[in-house]
Amino acid sequence: IHGPYISKKALPGQFVIIRIDEFGERFPLTIFDYDRNLETIDIIYQKVGTSTMKLDKLNEQDYILDIVGPLGKASELENYNKTIVVSGGVGGAIACPLARRLKELGTHTEIISGFRTKDLVILEKNMREIDNNLVICTDDGSYGRKALVTEILQEKLNKNKYDNIDEFIEKNKTYQDFLKNNEYGVDATLWIGGVGQTGINAVAEILNGKINPSGSL
Repeated sequence: IHGPYISKKALPGQFVIIRIDEFGERFPLTIFDYDRNLETIDIIYQKVGTSTMKLDKLNEQDYILDIVGPLGKASELENYNKTIVVSGGVGGAIACPLARRLKELGTHTEIISGFRTKDLVILEKNMREIDNNLVICTDDGSYGRKALVTEILQEKLNKNKYDNIDEFIEKNKTYQDFLKNNEYGVDATLWIGGVGQTGINAVAEILNGKINPSGSL
């Protein structure tokens, strides 16, 4: 998408809100990549509803009515030595640019990416450019290892120590077995869908008591 003002300011972890036409809804999409010289941004979407179906029908040189961004607080990625980035399904569209930026900062970056089946695997080439030892797993074993991403993560944590673990999962099912074992000091987990990174920051402020919107939380 040609967006000179957005591409000029975009950073990993941010997103845009798009409205295809005057009858369309507003919906968020992660900024997958940006080129400040070409003044473009790249987005990745999955055709799951009316708006993404409309978006998929657009051709080169077509116009999107509204696009607002970059929105959300950019991810803080500095001062890590060794990290794991874990993604599931379309969560790879968020994970990949963050992993790329971590590598650019000189951080040792490992990636685990999981999918339901081989036909749904995306961004493998992009991820292998970041991590030559990329681990891909599928629920049905049709590609890569037959495992959940949290099982691979647990294997790595048993062998090595990491400064940071980032997880981008499109569903909460994969957490259930992992959280039964509290060996890694997980105090609690909260799954919230569709709020974007700014929304997640707001939830954190509510949970730590910085803000109290209802007065009775």
